[in-house]
Amino acid sequence: TAGGTLVWYDAATGGSTVAGGVSLVNGTTYYATNNDGTCESATRLAVTVTLDDPIAPTGSAAQSFCAIDAPQVSDLTATGSGLIWYTADYPATTVASGALTTATIYYVSQTVGGCESTDRFEVTVTINDVSTPTGSAAQSFCEIDAAQVSDLSATVGGTLRWYDAATGGNLLSSNDPLVDSNIYYAADYDGTCESSSRLAVTASITIVAAPTGSAAQSFCAEDSPLVSNLAATVGGTLRWYDSPSGGTLYTGAESLVNGDVYYAADFDGTCESASRFAVTVTVTDPATPTGATSQSFCLIDGPTVSDLVATAGGTLVWYDAAT
Repeated sequence: TAGGTLVWYDAATGGSTVAGGVSLVNGTTYYATNNDGTCESATRLAVTVTLDDPIAPTGSAAQSFCAIDAPQVSDLTATGSGLIWYTADYPATTVASGALTTATIYYVSQTVGGCESTDRFEVTVTINDVSTPTGSAAQSFCEIDAAQVSDLSATVGGTLRWYDAATGGNLLSSNDPLVDSNIYYAADYDGTCESSSRLAVTASITIVAAPTGSAAQSFCAEDSPLVSNLAATVGGTLRWYDSPSGGTLYTGAESLVNGDVYYAADFDGTCESASRFAVTVTVTDPATPTGATSQSFCLIDGPTVSDLVATAGGTLVWYDAAT
């Protein structure tokens, strides 16, 4: 503080004046006099200068991010206080916010005690964007197979992940059942980052109707009925099984068994009906007639076949051979 004009020197006495535009030097003492316009103070005020220059921040010089996370300047990290980020060393404009750009170098200073470091720490940014999965956008399944998310397919370089939305959404479990006409979204995960775009796959579940017909079918044992003699109405190919699900597929040449239940499925060439039509079989085999195995008649009576005698529960039919 002076009553007149301050004049700065580089020595306590004599010396040279120091212009106001000269840069201060750390640790240097400067000397001030008071000039009232005519006279200057005989003694000078000694001022020793300390220039505070904090060191640059520290941290990782290479920082990687995932494109799917839409990384911002605020995601950059460095160790220091009062961090200020720049897009260049000097000169530069601060970047307090905004999206990061891959392969770009950002510069950060720190502020300590009101002073900003002249040196800045460099950070090179890499933004990883995993490729979108590829594959068929329409995938078909049969209802009978009870298709799950794990049955969907797509080509990825890492791990396949399925979602219920094109962005965000819910990560699906591999055993979640597929729903007809639903759209599923595949992402590729490389162990660190996930693809920012997803492959859309529409699932189609083919439902084949169960056969229809008579649930009780009767046959005569003498006809030696086979599975191929069973009847049901189908839109495709009729298949017979020994169980309402799973089980063994009959060839058609198997003999029908009285009282057994046979199960019909419809096969459309690609898919089979998930439910089957049950048919209970009755194979009727009347008891063999009984009676005398040797019967005698008088020729004079003109005996005919109708004169033969046997006991039967129904109507007798006579043949000329055992079979």
